[in-house]
Amino acid sequence: MTRCNLKILFAFLFVCLGYFSGQAQIAVPFSRPIKEIRQEPIRYRMFPVLLPDGTYQVYFLVEIQYDIMAFVFQDSVYKANVEIEVAITNKKTGHAVIRDWRSSFSVNDYETTNRKDLYFLTIDSLQMAPGNYQFIIKYRDLNGDVRWRKKNTLQLRSHPKQYISPLLFLYPKRPSPQHFPFPYMPSAFREHWFFNRDVVLYFQWWTAASDTLHQLAVHVIPEKGQEIETRLDTVVSSSTTSHFFTLNLPTHLLEEGKYTIKRVLYFGSDSLVQNDPLRIVWFSKPRSLLNLTVAIQPLRYIMDEAEFESLRMAPLPIMKRRFRHFWKEKDPTPGTPFNEAMAVFYQRVDEANKRWSTHAEMGWETDIGRIFILYGKPDEVIDHSLIPEGEPTLVWIYYLPDKKVVVTFRALEGRKSYELLKKEEFPLEEKDG
Repeated sequence: MTRCNLKILFAFLFVCLGYFSGQAQIAVPFSRPIKEIRQEPIRYRMFPVLLPDGTYQVYFLVEIQYDIMAFVFQDSVYKANVEIEVAITNKKTGHAVIRDWRSSFSVNDYETTNRKDLYFLTIDSLQMAPGNYQFIIKYRDLNGDVRWRKKNTLQLRSHPKQYISPLLFLYPKRPSPQHFPFPYMPSAFREHWFFNRDVVLYFQWWTAASDTLHQLAVHVIPEKGQEIETRLDTVVSSSTTSHFFTLNLPTHLLEEGKYTIKRVLYFGSDSLVQNDPLRIVWFSKPRSLLNLTVAIQPLRYIMDEAEFESLRMAPLPIMKRRFRHFWKEKDPTPGTPFNEAMAVFYQRVDEANKRWSTHAEMGWETDIGRIFILYGKPDEVIDHSLIPEGEPTLVWIYYLPDKKVVVTFRALEGRKSYELLKKEEFPLEEKDG
């Protein structure tokens, strides 16, 4: 039994509408709406490794989002099957090579197949001579109708005296697929990385036998300003011609934004410098945080009235400053840019808007939306909203550290909306009685 073709159609329509593209975000929103940067449904990259004979082993990495793949239910699991084709043409000679491979994997439950935050990684490699190449990479879902293709170029230098590979991003602590030489699971990201998630940098440096590498320094420099954001130093004492470096980069300490990763390799009296772009992105950033004037509205639930009105009526520069200060005071981890309290609050706002918005009001403005924002998902639910007789009600129960909260709503118009009837608080010892 194949998953519904409607899912494939929706995925195709989203791609056509530019669902997966966007513009830059910032840690604290502007007053104007900012488009989200979303993860592409399929991402790819190439990682060339220089071999002793002067050729390259080029690794092709492709990551495919679970949600766009068609899964087949078979042998009590959901299976996906994909095919990747890479067509490579030497620009000078016109010689062409096609490399294709198939991969499959399975998951245990249907809900996982709809995840947009999970990706399947498939890898293959090809030994290539130096030269300038054009390549076309194609993806085909063997269970469905989704197809995808990209065109790009690749330059492999001939007999370099020194070679430093592009940066490859690795997922920390996740094991690499078998039969591949990476210390951790590699990523197909080329320059983007996740806000509040560390990364492992991996790359190769090769040199003539007469050069000895003594030190490697890695600087992470923000786009605005020349100061060094962070620095990692590694001392190397070896006469081997090829080195592979694995460096842990604590990107959870970096704000959203653009950076440059500057690699400086010192050998003898000389040095080699390589700059690589890095953009830290909060891919799952709540939509309600993309516009400051929108973001402050639900704060009336957790601010006193005078403080909220002062914030709401302030000029934009002061509004931004007060907004930052308010959430900074509530940040449980003030030493990092990610504010867990703010993230949870606006994730609840987004969920309320998604579930309870109507033509008349946004979900966060409703009675049930307000309770959800303040308390989150209830610990217990008593649902009598569709009873044929009597008053249709919905009861949410919360067990907080110091009390039990019982909230009763009246269901209106067949559960199209909910009206708050009462909110009761009881000492915690009444939980069982």
